Amino acid sequence: MVSDVSSVVSKFRSRVSSALYLIGEWLYHLIGKVRSLNSIRRYLTGISPAAERVWYDADLLSADEEDVSELYSALLDARPDIELRTVGLYLRRFHAFARKYASISDPDWGNCPWDKQAFPYDRPTYVNATI
Repeated sequence: MVSDVSSVVSKFRSRVSSALYLIGEWLYHLIGKVRSLNSIRRYLTGISPAAERVWYDADLLSADEEDVSELYSALLDARPDIELRTVGLYLRRFHAFARKYASISDPDWGNCPWDKQAFPYDRPTYVNATI
């Protein structure tokens, strides 16, 4: 499965925006780290449907702080019917990966619409489902 995802990400790299490419790389990373399809499915359904709609031409690789903030706000506005705090948590986890993988700029987290009390830590971690 890991090699299949890697192959698809590589194949479509030049056909998608850098933002969607990073989602693909994050999926590849999640499969290797989380190892629970239920957890991976939760992360992706929290972000991917909205990302496909609003990030189809977004360039996260060259985006500055303001651009990243705008892209994340657009994703949160277009999110599926999932609680804002949940999608915000997944987005922070995606961002932690993307920042490490591709050195993207940090958004202005202070302007994010979700409850700051829900995120007491700067470094989000993954949750492994045991179901």
